[in-house]
Amino acid sequence: MSPKSVLIVGGGPSGLVAAKTLLHSHPGKFKITILEKHATIGGLWPISPEDNEGMVNPEMPTNMSKHTVCFSDFDWGSVDLGEGGEKITNGDGKREGGFVPMFPKAWHVGRYLEAYIKKWELGEFIRVNSEVVKAGRERYGKGEWRWDVEWMGPKECNGDTASHSIPNGHTNHTDTKSSSKRYQGFFDYLVVATGFFNIPKIPKIPGLDLFRRNVKTIHSSQFRTAQDLVANQDRGSHNATNGVTPSVQSPAKRRSKVVVVGGSASSAEIAAPVALEISSAIYSPKSQASTELSSLKVHQIASRPSYIIPPILPFNPQKPATATDDKGSNPAPTFLPLDLCLYNLTGRPDGPISAFAGEVPEEIARGTHKFLQTLLGGRQEDLDAEPMTFREKHQSRPPHGIIDEKYNEFVRAGDIKLTAGRATKCGVDENGNGTITVSHEGKETLIDDIAYAVFATGFEPHPTLSWLSEEVKEILEVDKDCDSLPLILQKASYCHHAIPEIGFVGMYEGPYWGIMEMQARLVARNWAGDEKVSNALDDGKRAKEELKHIRKLRQAMKNSSPGIPQAWMSDYVGFIEEIARELHIERLPLQGEGHREGPVMIARYSQQHSEEHETLQGIRSIEETLRSSKEGRLVGRAAFRALQGKWKLTRQLKSAIASFPSGEFTGTAHFHPRLPTQAGFDAEYLYVEEGDFVTENGMRMSGSRRYVYRLNHEIDKISVWFVKGDDGLTADYLFNELEFEKRGGEEGWVARGDHLCESDQYHSQYLFAFRAVSLERLRIGYSVKGPKKEYVSQGEYSR
Repeated sequence: MSPKSVLIVGGGPSGLVAAKTLLHSHPGKFKITILEKHATIGGLWPISPEDNEGMVNPEMPTNMSKHTVCFSDFDWGSVDLGEGGEKITNGDGKREGGFVPMFPKAWHVGRYLEAYIKKWELGEFIRVNSEVVKAGRERYGKGEWRWDVEWMGPKECNGDTASHSIPNGHTNHTDTKSSSKRYQGFFDYLVVATGFFNIPKIPKIPGLDLFRRNVKTIHSSQFRTAQDLVANQDRGSHNATNGVTPSVQSPAKRRSKVVVVGGSASSAEIAAPVALEISSAIYSPKSQASTELSSLKVHQIASRPSYIIPPILPFNPQKPATATDDKGSNPAPTFLPLDLCLYNLTGRPDGPISAFAGEVPEEIARGTHKFLQTLLGGRQEDLDAEPMTFREKHQSRPPHGIIDEKYNEFVRAGDIKLTAGRATKCGVDENGNGTITVSHEGKETLIDDIAYAVFATGFEPHPTLSWLSEEVKEILEVDKDCDSLPLILQKASYCHHAIPEIGFVGMYEGPYWGIMEMQARLVARNWAGDEKVSNALDDGKRAKEELKHIRKLRQAMKNSSPGIPQAWMSDYVGFIEEIARELHIERLPLQGEGHREGPVMIARYSQQHSEEHETLQGIRSIEETLRSSKEGRLVGRAAFRALQGKWKLTRQLKSAIASFPSGEFTGTAHFHPRLPTQAGFDAEYLYVEEGDFVTENGMRMSGSRRYVYRLNHEIDKISVWFVKGDDGLTADYLFNELEFEKRGGEEGWVARGDHLCESDQYHSQYLFAFRAVSLERLRIGYSVKGPKKEYVSQGEYSR
């Protein structure tokens, strides 16, 4: 029997995993073609640090770890990051391809996809610069259905599916759309892998047109850096800005605010980096600072409170309960990437694990709030920001969350000022400055003096489906008024029983890579004739119930039901487990974990035909992350993040030499975040303490001290540097590097460092006492001994 022809629309992760699964899971059964409308593969993901013209900042880190942002049969250890990837010196071992961060940057993901194409030899099937414009069904032969597809592509294609394909592992950057022609082809099957994040959406707010003519306004997908934002010029052409042309303002003296509109995940990815660049402009050496940024303030409009989730979470934030004591906060928890904490089998009830998708009952909503509050340390009252505080009225609804490493500390410090509500009116005052009116619970708040506005207001998925025929869209019940659920599909959102010749991969809000791969497996098994999968799809009663359930969910979304979750397919563990059970895929064990324990990572659900070496490499990588966590790995990163901001400081100094006074210092200490001022570091603070020192005999004097704190993600190490006295900003030579003990103590995590300063020996000891993700207490002690010095200093820091 000749192979069936399959057209895959979209060359991002969804399209690529669909192609690989069809070709390699069922060799000889399918002949595939991938049409990608852009000049590069990878969908949203850029392929180099300089690839700035797409919808994702190349330097943006993923919000899930490398264990989730991958496929089961291709580990990150096989990816050569080349230029921009630092050599690994510890942890995962040495690789020629460079260090892969725990949370890869966007351009790293692009390189991963290029390597995936090369590994599975997909390049010859991909046609770039080829945009589908029409696809409908027609009868042929003995009454079978086939797809009649039309697309625009480069003239040199000559209708040959192999023409204008890309070499394996390399991307064609030639833009040939200006010389394109229309093509037609017929296919047995169609895979829709065009994704959700296609057209940036800016809501229609009264006065927005006038506002945009006076205030530089962009969509979050266009944001790269704050410095880029303040430049009084466009980033580029209409195409380079993803269909939203940024307005350009004239210089204005009084404008002082950058406003981020929206409370979605991308809002934190804008607000926090802008706040960091502003802080960096103030606290960096002047040669590295931006004077345009130093006078700006960040404001954000959020319609609801969101849990601010750092990428590194405590796995055991509470002490085990004893016979005499209830559980209390664990001051020395171990830390894991958030997905290894959140997507975990541990604690799931006995019996088969099935997916939950629908309105969330109040009981489950309250349980989820309680779980997140345990991980994060409470309802976020400590941030002193009412728009992000979860009150009792919020507990009955499903929680919302945003992921960012620095956002919460900027909020705590007041560097991101939050306004609750929705933007209901935009305007311009008599001086030409922008204004936005925010409405919340019957009250209005005016934000004025706006210099720049970034709309983090999501995307419209409907244009990605516009090329489907009206007959197909009617069967799929396409609804342009519901961005979260534009299609009515069944079976983990991958198919519709009335059109078995179409499959969907990654076509739901927030597609995680593991679910994409599982959807691709379902599509391939169904079309390859797997009776169990096909029978389940053709089960009329089951199909009717599934579609009815999704219709009900959509209507609840349109009615703004209080039970609608942030993402309706967010039960990652449930969907992976349920699909694996249907496909008869056995979950692979992890060393040191029980049968029903450990994180749900796609490498654990590899199929028998998969590359054994790659699967084992993925499993070993997860095991190494789990093992090293138990020995204190990632504590440095968690502690460094939690240092940010203002602390109260009391320091006792006891000298053994009479000429060197003893006494007490009281004051404040600030860890001011700034962009790294030296290559090889991932994060940096300027530490500034100020206060008064009172000697034992009552003499009072003012005191000040400055250091630079730095963090290296690769080795998870904090280092402390002296600061040059001439400007008080520039790092000088190394003071010490902190070595964390491999086990936490009763009071918290202990780290030590030594430094020989000429003839004086400094022994440093740090205590980091956690309360969930935050530091409740910090202690820094020094023991100093030399020819003219001998003293012990102990500093206690509290919020």
